[in-house]
Formats: sequence, structure tokens, C-alpha cells
Amino acid sequence: AFTALPFQTSTDDPVISPVMAAPLTTAKEEVVMAAAAVSAGMAEGNVESVRADGTRMWQETGEELKENGRLCRWTLVRGQSADGSVEWEEKWWETSDAWGYRELGAEKSGRKSDGGVWFETWSESLNQDKKSGLSEIVRSANKWSKQADGSEWHEQWNENHKSDGRVEKDAYKRGSLGKGVTPEDGHANNWHERWGESFDGKGGATKWTDRWADRDEAEDGSGRRSWGDKWHDSFGYGKESSGGRGGESWSNHAGNQWNRTWGEEHNGDGEVHKFGQSSDGEHWDTVEHMDTWYESHAHYGWDEAIRQSNELLAVPLRRRDGRGLRKRGVTIQLPEMPERAATQKRAGRGGLRSIEATLPEEEDEA
Repeated sequence: AFTALPFQTSTDDPVISPVMAAPLTTAKEEVVMAAAAVSAGMAEGNVESVRADGTRMWQETGEELKENGRLCRWTLVRGQSADGSVEWEEKWWETSDAWGYRELGAEKSGRKSDGGVWFETWSESLNQDKKSGLSEIVRSANKWSKQADGSEWHEQWNENHKSDGRVEKDAYKRGSLGKGVTPEDGHANNWHERWGESFDGKGGATKWTDRWADRDEAEDGSGRRSWGDKWHDSFGYGKESSGGRGGESWSNHAGNQWNRTWGEEHNGDGEVHKFGQSSDGEHWDTVEHMDTWYESHAHYGWDEAIRQSNELLAVPLRRRDGRGLRKRGVTIQLPEMPERAATQKRAGRGGLRSIEATLPEEEDEA
């Protein structure tokens, strides 16, 4: 669970610098709740228990048949502090089918008597497309919290790794102070940040960010003030080292708007066209001789993702005859992957392109 803190900004420079969020609950409360959940989850057959400090816990387990023949096996733990001021719920699950789909996930939520609430969930899955044979790892996370004073924090993350080298990632973070709260000078009432990147596995890459913030009243009391900046890169989809990048910074204060835009065109021939302008009357349009550099392949791609998915790979598949699950804890041998930089020579070569994580029929026992 997280709550928001304003990020520091300059009244002259619209660049935004986020700061780390602070925990909604105290460290002691987090430890007590985590220990209670683990204790309850490990006690087989113990569906209700009370700790020495009076904390109450309830545990449930079950199975659910989902669409496409996928079976979800879950454990749910609920808890309440002795004085009833804190309630929480945690759920873990693993899902699989008979043909290679695997999924792990968890949800956590809670509330406090003073009005504070929080929720978070994460999941990761592995699947293989039956037509193309390509495998895919998808990961996502979503966290949100709100304090009694109305301040909020929310963040989302998504990753998609394909075995042909394609990678897509994006994230969104936002925060806000409670109603009526006046931020310190240089800070905002509300702030947002988005970013993303994608790689086509063949040398093409796109990256972007977009950040903005506002405060209800400017530091001098002269009305609402907002500011932000964004930029984007796109390279390698045509001629080698060709592409472009650009961006914008802007602000709006009591109806007075300001912005500056800039761009670069890289033709892959050693010349770069740079241009830009601002509402202050700035203007530039030049050609420079310079090298072009960009990250053509993800530094964390399919090879890294599959090798850090041991728990996901250990999720047992369903038997194809419908009689239970296959053996758990199957070891899958992966080829060695030497350390190497993310270059055009990497993607699609020398790495694991797909996996077959099933057992031979003679070993396929419940």
C-alpha cells in the first residue's frame, strides 16, 4: 500500500522529478499482517485462527474452472486487527490448462478505520500461440491507495515479451494531495507520469514519456498553475540509424501559456537536422554532422524474462485426459546464455525462441 508525496519542481523549469511514495500503514502493521497471512496460509485445514495479539484470520482454498479449459487454484486469507481498526484480504492463485498456458497472480487489499484504503494486484502468464508457435510472457501490476485526508497514489505497469524478440512495456503513475491541502512552494497538488517503449526484435525501437502536474493555486496566489514535458524517440524501422526524436515543454499560469518544441531528423548518413521553436520567439533550424545512437533492442528481453520465471514454469499443467494435474516441479533445461550487450546481433539469434514445458506421456501422472 502506498500514499503520495508531491514531487519537487522548479517554477522556472517544467521538468518533473517524482519522489518515492511512503507506506500507508506503519512498518509494524505490515509485518504483523504479512506474518499472519503466511501463518494462516501454511496451516493446512486451519480455516480460522486467532493470534496471541488478538489478530483474527480466516483462510479459504478452492478451484475454479475458467474459460478455455483453464483451471484456477487459489488461496484466500482475510484478517482483522484485535481492535478492528485494520482489515485486509490477500489472495494468491495459479492457473493452467492442458496445452501450455500458465499463470501466477495475487491481489491484496485493506482498509483502516480512519478511512485509509489500498489495493494492489500483479500477475504473470506464459502462453504459446498455436498458429505461429511463438511464446509470450505477459506481466502486469496495479497499485492504488487513498488516505483519510483524500490524498491518492496510483501506478500501473505492463510488460509483454515475445520469443521472436518483440518487447512492449508501459507504465502510468499519478498522485494527488487531499482536498484543501496547500502544497509547498515548487510542489503540485496533482501529478502524472506515463512512459513506454517497444522493440520489434529487428532493430526498430520506440520510446516515449509524458509528465505533467498542476497546483490549485500558484505560490504567489495568482491562480492555477500547470506544467509538463514530453519526448519521444523512434529509430531503426527503415534505413539503419534513421529515425527521429522530439519533445515539448510547456506551462500555463493564470492564462499565460508558454511552450518550447524541438525535434531531430536522423537520415542515417551522418547528418542530423535539428529544429525547434518557443512561444518566447526562439527559433532554430540547423544541420549537424554527428553519429546516431539508440537502443535497438531491449536490454531485458525474452531470454532474461524466461530465465527469471522459475515459479511460473513450475505451475503444473492439467492432464489432457482431465484427471487432475501433471507432476509439479518439472525442471526445464534452458540453453546457456552468455552475457552480452543489447545489439542488433542479439535478437532472434542464439537465444531461446520457444519452450515446450510438458512431460512425456509416460511420466504424465497426477
